[in-house]
Amino acid sequence: MEDLCERLYPGADRIEKRHRVAVLRAVRSIVEAGDDWGLFQSDNTGGTLVLVNLGNLMSYALGRLKADRLIHDQDKRQGIPPHGIGSEEDLKTRLQPGGSAYRLIQPDGPWQRHVEMHIAARDGDRARYEEPEQELKRSIVKA
Repeated sequence: MEDLCERLYPGADRIEKRHRVAVLRAVRSIVEAGDDWGLFQSDNTGGTLVLVNLGNLMSYALGRLKADRLIHDQDKRQGIPPHGIGSEEDLKTRLQPGGSAYRLIQPDGPWQRHVEMHIAARDGDRARYEEPEQELKRSIVKA
């Protein structure tokens, strides 16, 4: 949400609660109205929300990385710096060949399967949903 606020209110000296509330209200309307939009919530203080397109692998992957980054970051309000995960460009680099999250978006990767399952459920295709679901269950048993 912070990224959206900064982009929507570029001239604001600081992002205030009223800005965050307005953006959150709009985002929740989008999520409720659309079949593909969703929110990931981090476990950090304040439970930061990350808006993602659940039917788009790159959006899903960046959303997961951002939410995970926020989970692993320390609370910035306490003045503790983050663990150095980096900018959005750094997160995109993690999804490139050789990156630490690259395997998660491959055709047999769990994030690819989550997106496939979302699309199948959205389209009401139970048979297409069950195959990636079974693959995910098998990969969990292996791990």
